[in-house]
Amino acid sequence: MEAIRDIEAVKLASKPVLFHPDFHARNIFVDPSNPTQVTGIIDWQAAAIEPVFVHVEETPDFAQELSFDKDSDAIQDVETEVAQADAQRCASAWAVMAHVCPKLGEAALALDPLLRRYLEASSSGWLDDVICVRSILTTLNQQWESIGLPGRSLYQPSQTDTQDLSVKLDELESTQRLKSYLARLLRCETDGWVSEERWEEVLPIYREQYEQFKISCVDSREEGESMTDALATAQRLWPFDLRLDSSAASQTGLCKANKMEGP
Repeated sequence: MEAIRDIEAVKLASKPVLFHPDFHARNIFVDPSNPTQVTGIIDWQAAAIEPVFVHVEETPDFAQELSFDKDSDAIQDVETEVAQADAQRCASAWAVMAHVCPKLGEAALALDPLLRRYLEASSSGWLDDVICVRSILTTLNQQWESIGLPGRSLYQPSQTDTQDLSVKLDELESTQRLKSYLARLLRCETDGWVSEERWEEVLPIYREQYEQFKISCVDSREEGESMTDALATAQRLWPFDLRLDSSAASQTGLCKANKMEGP
């Protein structure tokens, strides 16, 4: 949209920057005797010069605070509390580093967070999911004037569309929380990859969680909702493709990996 392109803050956030696009824990190696000493960073092959807004919203996995579900994570042990404290320290350190970086800091301060998400949607994969696209455009329409955009948004969803989107976003959030919980429980990647040597260890726990989740969806079904509908909801919300009656899964499901990279 020309209205967005011509905003001064957008122009500032469009400055070119050379950046590592996959700066996550699995690509950072440290000295085993001194974890504060970084010995190498790999996977530079996708590094490129791009507009700074492409990276300003990106937070590496090591700098993301742990999110806990009040039901799934009701019991937290000492190890979990330590991990949470460590994650908070990493998140704070990354926030400082990102703002110290001249171009990232300028873009983060100058550009409204909603506009940042809108601008970097194509590079982050948001445009691959129609629910995410609708969410961005709906929120942008609702806040059009408050963030100082001229004219009027071309996307004007109806009240029915907005209500339907709210239901789908709730389901998406539930799936994301469940995925984070399973990744912590199984000690696997959030995309479902598990190292081959841990496959037999992880699979029984995974299947038990899957069965418990189906039972939970049936037990908590709303009045008038059939068991078939409740099971269909469970299938829709479950984040991985692998099911009890299937021995194969796609790349988005629980999968074996020959090797897990990381520090």
